[in-house]
Amino acid sequence: MYRTDSELVIGLRSRMRDPVGIAQRWSDTEMLDAVNVGVAELHNRVGFYVEAPMTTDADDLYAPPTYLSDQILIYVDGQVVVTSTYPGDDAIDDAIMHGWVYNQRIPADSYTLLTALGADDTSMDVQSSGSEMPPQVGHFTVGLEVVRYNGVAATAASQYTLSNLQRNMNGGGSNAALIDTPIYMTIFMDDTRIYDVLINKASAYLHQLYTTDASPTQIQDHQWTMRWNEQQVTNFWRSYVPKKQYVRRPMRKAYS
Repeated sequence: MYRTDSELVIGLRSRMRDPVGIAQRWSDTEMLDAVNVGVAELHNRVGFYVEAPMTTDADDLYAPPTYLSDQILIYVDGQVVVTSTYPGDDAIDDAIMHGWVYNQRIPADSYTLLTALGADDTSMDVQSSGSEMPPQVGHFTVGLEVVRYNGVAATAASQYTLSNLQRNMNGGGSNAALIDTPIYMTIFMDDTRIYDVLINKASAYLHQLYTTDASPTQIQDHQWTMRWNEQQVTNFWRSYVPKKQYVRRPMRKAYS
């Protein structure tokens, strides 16, 4: 399950019953800040599964794909991989990985393709609406395709190359895209309930903003709602089990 930056902001405004307009209570900047508070709540907690098996090299080491970052925990044979390679065994030729996604902070800037994107390209050039560099690791949506990337380099003022692309993360196929096509920073969630966690955490942040300058009665209302939102988040994590959790089976390792 993926949600773009704009979908998250629109969803949060809808949940807060705060439509865009002259009467809106929270600014666009506050809404984005709140979404990023919710995104941070998911850090290292949302599971993902890499379908392709790891490969062995001449030195009998498992080599993780280059698009995976050091910020992602990788499990092989029940061990956490903390370096770029893992001592392997020829008899274990079907090692697979399970880790937790690094969901990136959503920038305030928007991005468009600086050059056309081919269906097989593994890097892409983007133009920023401002001067904020995209996060070094993350996901984005271009057209209907979700792409994971790992690496950002500035090429000129407000222009960047995103590298180590892993295409077709949402299973819809890799697609070409034309120059100036907008791309949207995207958050990954392995469970539909994770969306509610993000929104509840973001909602708590927005209510907290009112505890400094509202009337005493309003402050009490915002504090109560803020605590309720936070409690919903706490209750969820107590019972949350990432999908495809690692399990041990005789003579082989598998994922549920």
